[in-house]
Amino acid sequence: MSTIEALNSFQQLSSVRLVASSNQSGTYFNGALNNGVGATFTYATGALTIDSVAVLLNDMVLLAGQTSGYQNGIYQCTQQGATGVSAVLTRRGDFQCIEQIRAGGFVPVSAGTAFGGSVWTVVEPLPAGVGVPVTSGANNINFSTITAAGSSLYLQVANNLSDVNSVPASLLSLGLGPTVINYTTVAITAAQFNGMYGAPKLLIADPGANKLIVVKQMALVMTFVSAAYANGGVVAAQYDSTTHGLGVLATNTEAAADFFAGVSTTFLFTGTSGNTVGILPFSTSVHKALYLSNQTGAFTTGDSTWVAHIWYSIIPTV
Repeated sequence: MSTIEALNSFQQLSSVRLVASSNQSGTYFNGALNNGVGATFTYATGALTIDSVAVLLNDMVLLAGQTSGYQNGIYQCTQQGATGVSAVLTRRGDFQCIEQIRAGGFVPVSAGTAFGGSVWTVVEPLPAGVGVPVTSGANNINFSTITAAGSSLYLQVANNLSDVNSVPASLLSLGLGPTVINYTTVAITAAQFNGMYGAPKLLIADPGANKLIVVKQMALVMTFVSAAYANGGVVAAQYDSTTHGLGVLATNTEAAADFFAGVSTTFLFTGTSGNTVGILPFSTSVHKALYLSNQTGAFTTGDSTWVAHIWYSIIPTV
């Protein structure tokens, strides 16, 4: 688990996009050390749909209804399903070992016909290990929906900010309101970083009609390999896939020369919501995905790998 994931290990778990409440058919692999770290769940080939929503690359998915309960958990889509291509889910880095699985930890769900807006919590008994079948079921990872009075009211006000004062205090105290901050990670190869001038790298999928992604903070973590990056231009997260870094900015920019570092380095960004005065025309920001790009020219020569860590909210605009 990365340092940043460790900082995120409070009672609210980072949100997921979808939850599967019934058994998913596929092949489970418990990681190279058979301890859940790096574990994968591989589907048959074809596009993957959960709760009537297509699962996209980097979507977070909660498996909560597996017949083999040790397969339950929080995953990230690391390979999107398509014709001839299997969808692959990988256990998320903040929920892949027994030390991270705590009773009462809860996870909000942002999409889905049946479960969009619901909240799921970890319930006892806790597993003795992760991903290893045991006849007694001692390694099952157990989830349940939160059904306390007022949860349906939360679902209503999550789409109506004017009613925020009607959200039960018990839910607001848990962070379950319109200001929920989501967290995701995106792996970026050296080729993708070098190529993002002409082919911006997708960070967060389009949230849908009348919804806006507001970035709170972003960290680009570079693991140095052998060759430093050169050339390039200022880097930032932007709305939509406009090439050459010319999309409306969602974060501050970072100078190109900073990325020439010859050692492993973390680059911190803050959300700017477009520019210094925070003006965001709907036409260029609402119903738009979030991408990473750079201006002036492409980076070259670098071979270091990256992970983008992003803290963000999705707000309604109607």
